[in-house]
Amino acid sequence: MNIKEGIFSAFNTLRSNKMRSFLTMLGIIIGISSVIMISTIGKGFQEGIVKNLNEISKNNIDIRIEPNPDVQIKRKDMFTEEDIDYLKTINGVDSISLIKDAYVQIDLGEDKKWIQISGGNSDILRISSMKLLYGRNIFEIDNRLKRKVVIIDDLLAKKKFGKVDVIGEKIDFITDGRKETYIIIGVIENIMKKLSETIRDDIFMAVIPYRTLKKYHNIRESGYISIRVKDINEKARVGNEALKLLERVKKNKGIYKISKELSQALESFNKILSLAALFISAVAAISLFVGGIGVMNIMLVSVTERTREIGIRKAIGAKNKDILFQFLVEALILTIVGGILGLLIGYFGAQLIGKFIKIVPILSLNIFIIAISVSSIIGIVFGVVPAIKASKLNPIEALRHE
Repeated sequence: MNIKEGIFSAFNTLRSNKMRSFLTMLGIIIGISSVIMISTIGKGFQEGIVKNLNEISKNNIDIRIEPNPDVQIKRKDMFTEEDIDYLKTINGVDSISLIKDAYVQIDLGEDKKWIQISGGNSDILRISSMKLLYGRNIFEIDNRLKRKVVIIDDLLAKKKFGKVDVIGEKIDFITDGRKETYIIIGVIENIMKKLSETIRDDIFMAVIPYRTLKKYHNIRESGYISIRVKDINEKARVGNEALKLLERVKKNKGIYKISKELSQALESFNKILSLAALFISAVAAISLFVGGIGVMNIMLVSVTERTREIGIRKAIGAKNKDILFQFLVEALILTIVGGILGLLIGYFGAQLIGKFIKIVPILSLNIFIIAISVSSIIGIVFGVVPAIKASKLNPIEALRHE
């Protein structure tokens, strides 16, 4: 029997038992489709977040004070707004701000919620890639006079006031039980929404002048310095010059460091996604194993049912390898067709889910190859025992089988 005849014969046999063949493939279909869905959605989510984060921060340098056991940190070592004036002189600096974050409560009617507010100067929106939708930016005079003005994001505006254009409205921030009333001068696009629409829509943010934050919200620490460079190729040079200038002005070395928080956050994010994918893959692997057992079981039943047929074929000249090949091909076809169906169901299922959670699933060639390869391996591994059993049947005893 040649390969073409073997495949044709295997297809005819499986086609004559459509329902049984489909039920046998079900475990393979479920396993492969699960892996495809989680892989494509996870890949799309990951690439979307990483791309947007890199887009937001690719030109940014954050400088922080990090404790050093060999160096004593004094009050004079803390960042000041005068340091910003020095650092502005570095060639290649596009914008720069001293930034400090704090948490306050806001009253949303049905409940109170903690939100992050950031204090900075007029450059903070540009540095953070925040898009101004309505109103104006923070002016330097707002910072100098410690004005209680605020820029809030569109999600907070919608939640608090039921609309986005809320310029001139007042909002209360609660710190240590004390209420501070701010006038809204601007509305920005929520940066978390910009990263991914799958992220919760109740993570709000607000921006106020740096000096206002220090005065009204019990902030003693100086925060960190954030620099946006004009040219990404100059990022390393500008960062090194900024560190040297700070060490010279502050007369202290070893405590000023370029922050790696973003890269560490991305690394942690990738690890979490990998662990989630591993867990789902493990569950899918169990499904594939059960599917493989099902294939072996149904092929053993098929051998028993077709014992007389095997005897007749051997009697008219079929060799053991011909019988082995036919049953192995049948098992392979079952699992490969199951794998292809699982691939299609997983892909289109991921596309459907992606529309609801605002993610573009990404199916790579590697995932496609792995899915088909795994299906083939299952067919060979779980089909070889029934195939060997069929090939070793004694033709005389097989012909006597009823």
